[in-house]
Order: sequence, then C-alpha cells, then structure tokens
Amino acid sequence: MDFKSSPVIVKAVEIAKKLDLRIFLVGGPLRDIFLKKNVLDFDLAVSGKVKEFGEKLAQELKGKFIYHPQFLTGKIVYDDQYVDIAQLRDEIYERPGALPKVKPISDIETDLKRRDFTINAFAYDLLANKIIDPFGGIKDLKEKKIRILHEKSFFDDPTRIFRAIRFAERFRFQIEKQTLILLKKAIKESCLKTISYQRIFHELNLILKEKNFKEMLYQLSRLGVLKKIFNKSLSLKEISQLAKLKKAKLAEELIFAYLLFLLNFKEKSFLKKETIKIIEDLNAFKKIKRKLLKAQRPSRIYLLLSPFSLNSLNIITALAPSLKKKIKNYQKSKDQKPFINGNQLKELIKKGMIKNLREKDFYKILLYLKLKKIDGKLKNKEDELKAIIKWTQEH
Repeated sequence: MDFKSSPVIVKAVEIAKKLDLRIFLVGGPLRDIFLKKNVLDFDLAVSGKVKEFGEKLAQELKGKFIYHPQFLTGKIVYDDQYVDIAQLRDEIYERPGALPKVKPISDIETDLKRRDFTINAFAYDLLANKIIDPFGGIKDLKEKKIRILHEKSFFDDPTRIFRAIRFAERFRFQIEKQTLILLKKAIKESCLKTISYQRIFHELNLILKEKNFKEMLYQLSRLGVLKKIFNKSLSLKEISQLAKLKKAKLAEELIFAYLLFLLNFKEKSFLKKETIKIIEDLNAFKKIKRKLLKAQRPSRIYLLLSPFSLNSLNIITALAPSLKKKIKNYQKSKDQKPFINGNQLKELIKKGMIKNLREKDFYKILLYLKLKKIDGKLKNKEDELKAIIKWTQEH
C-alpha cells in the first residue's frame, strides 16, 4: 500500500524497531485509505513507551508532541498536519456516558474491540505487513454499513449516536439494522442525558464542519436526538438558515451560536460571553425586525441596531439580505461623533454660552447631537451649539 512509503510511516517504523515496539496504523486514516481517499494524517497504536516514541518521532518530524498520560495518548503537530499516537489499551466505563478509564495492554485485538464501529476497528501491522480485522470492518466498508461492536456501545458512550449519523451521511452508508435498533433504544432510554454539554457541543461542531451537515442535522432531528437533549428539533427551514450562514463563510463560532439559538439553549454557564450575547441579540432582533424594515430615517435605524454586536449583525445580514443596505449604512454612521464633546460642553457652560444644562444630561444631549448628525442636520460646531440651546429650552 502507498502509505507505507510515507516519510512519517518510515520514520515511525524505524523508531518502533529501535524501542522494540509493535506498531499499527489504525482508525479513521486507515479506513480512509481503504476508501481510496487522500490521507495526510495518521493514527498510530504502539505496544508501549508512548511518550518516548512520540517525542522521538516528533523530533524527526520537527514537530511538537503533546502527551495525555491519563489516556495513554499523544499528538504530534507538524507543518499543519498531525500524527495521533496511542498505547494499545482497554477501556472501562464505570457508568454510562462517563469518560473511560484506560489500562495498557499488549494485544491489538482487545484494543480494537473498544472502538466505536467496525469500519474503524481494523488495523494494519506495520512490522508484519498484514491487516488485522477481527470484526469484519473491511467487509462492512465494502457493503457500506455502520455497525457497532457490542450491544452496550451507545450506552457506554452516547456520543457514538452522533458519530453513527455523521459517518453514515459523510460516506453515504447505511446504519446496519440491529445497530439502528440499539441506537433508537439508547435515545428512547435517555442515555444522551448522561453526557456533558461540552461533549455534545464538540460533536455538533464536528457536524457543522461536514460537507453533508444538512443531512446530519436532519437525521438528528428525525431520530429525536436534538429533542431529547434540547427539547427542540430543527425544521428544514432552520437547517437551510444554517446553510446560508455557511455559504456566507461566517466564522464557525457564529454558526454554532446560531444553532444554539435555534435550539433555544438557555444554559448560560456552559457558554462563552460572545455566544451568550449573540443568542440574546437574535432573540431581541425578533422583536424589532418589523420596525427595522419600516424604518427610513438613519437615526431611527441607528437606535434600533446600536444594541447589537458586530457578530450578531453579520448573522442577521447573511439571513436577511433585504436589511443588508440598512445594516451597512448603520455601520458607517455608528462611529460618527458630534463636533462638541463632554469637555467642550463644560467650557461652554462656564462661558455662559449654554444655560440650564446639568452634567447628568450630557449623555442625552451628546446622543441627541449624534442622531441629528447621522441624519445630516448638523454640519458644523455652530449648528450643534444652536441645537444644544434649543434642546435646553425644550427640556
């Protein structure tokens, strides 16, 4: 196979031999090689000495090795590519949805047994140059099937529900009949409630990065996954709105924030401040949208849009092209400032040029001047002084 001549694999094998380790190519990269996809990154499993092996390979690749001792894993990052490295290990789930506790082992078959689906549960022995496929993963690849390895798979790790749907739609595979029955059972029995929002968010973000993300979100809604977690599913219209944001090439965090808005997610303690602000803005926008559509005066548009963040306005612009011009004009006008500022107001009051103006009203008068200027009614400092005098007389 071509991957064996890769400089990464050649160097990895050399180091494994020197350290007297068995070494295997595993996981998604091996699966993708069998699917005849272009593979740049690799997943390697070794029979021990993960840290030493990873550091030596990182040195050869002129990269950085990040080690996770609690999971017996590590990652080499180099030239915008990566190599994942793991000790052959078994996993124990102390309760459904918990992160597994791992223990080192020496045989590849047991390591493969803990994996999510058969299509990810075969290995290539890089020293013996042979395929190890105890669960029929290659057969399922050829037959385009997503199949779990044991009946408790979705209960042990409910994030596999997301991955089953993601792989099925990415590769246009079918979820095998018994696997689908067990997936639906896991959803019905609320096993999704056993995993943290952080892990759910991670899976949703992975889905939003996929080419076929619309189909994935549809299946999550159709099968009741989103309803079980958020008490809300996505309509086809809502999924299309997310597609508009992707087409507009908005940042991933903005698209994810809009997804949470659509799902009515209200648990602020799990979110970044920027995401909370976007969700609040989008809820507020529903209340002012009709007023904004009718508004013509630039100052009126300014008052309606000034509470919204730039991120929120970018989302609104992508979803409501009819408002694009108004939002663009608002962004031009929002930085306009009056010729007269707060300090100058104090000086004018001292000189007796302005009367009956208290300092606590400075904000009101400066906003008044700004709005008049946005509407093009104040051309210079003299116009502003006249406007201030008129304002004090009327208030």
